[in-house]
Amino acid sequence: MQAHRRLVKLLNSLADINRLSMLSVDEHLDLLRTLDDQLCHLSLEDSEIRQELCGIAAIHPSPWVRYHVLCQLAPFSKHEDIRELLVWLTHDPEDFVIFKAVHICEQYRVQEAAGDLMMLIGLPSKRLLGKNGKPVGLGHIVVLKALIAILGTDDPLLLQQREDEVKPPMLEKELPELRPENNGPGTCNCALHDHQGMVKIPGGAVHMKVPPAFDRQCLLFDWDEVLQHEQVIDVGAFWMDIYPVTCQEYDAFSASDAARDHRFCHPAEPPNKLHVRNTLLDRRFGTDHPATGVDWFDAYAYARCF
Repeated sequence: MQAHRRLVKLLNSLADINRLSMLSVDEHLDLLRTLDDQLCHLSLEDSEIRQELCGIAAIHPSPWVRYHVLCQLAPFSKHEDIRELLVWLTHDPEDFVIFKAVHICEQYRVQEAAGDLMMLIGLPSKRLLGKNGKPVGLGHIVVLKALIAILGTDDPLLLQQREDEVKPPMLEKELPELRPENNGPGTCNCALHDHQGMVKIPGGAVHMKVPPAFDRQCLLFDWDEVLQHEQVIDVGAFWMDIYPVTCQEYDAFSASDAARDHRFCHPAEPPNKLHVRNTLLDRRFGTDHPATGVDWFDAYAYARCF
């Protein structure tokens, strides 16, 4: 019980997004090592402790806390509360948390996750028949592999039968598109920006169509959905940085008052979002490297701030 109380105290301290955004890499790593050590001393067969940890892992503002708690809970996925957590985290805002949740769903054949994984890539039978979709690349393959394991076959015809039993009704619905919006005092006014270190990209017509030289059977996207014929879209002039935003520049923003009080954030941003990049603790990403590990909401807030 004493170990449980110490853990709860540590997790509560890690939930302070103002404090988290100010921590150095070494301070972050020290806290996570302490977290792992304390998690190892808990009895996760105790339903009350397990359910409390599931609640923390589902909504904790630190993605590294969500990841580390998830890793400790994974061997106990026979329990319903942990399986619910796994399904929830397949839609986490951070991709490295999603990948871990998907991998655990595959490893333990979490049937409850099948419908949610289809929300990420669509119907697996179509993907195996060569009808590629979004997302593409590693994320696509990881989720498809998990679905094949969960549904128990890689035969497209058998997959069609089994996926019909579990596919969510909203799979066929289109989701709303996020668009930049003005939202009060932080609204960007390009006329007030000196555009130092930027270059103006002139507006004009963009011709969109699959180039004839491409083999349509090998395309990664379902271009035929929208590009059966050439489309011409008018794009207005805009300003772009000459050089990529560096990790150091983005980290200065994520530690600033502007990031912590969300004055430049999109109205649809999840509440209490932590704007620290998820590559912060990876020492392969130097301070002068291009910033990575940010999502659309992070980029939106950064751009409007500067």
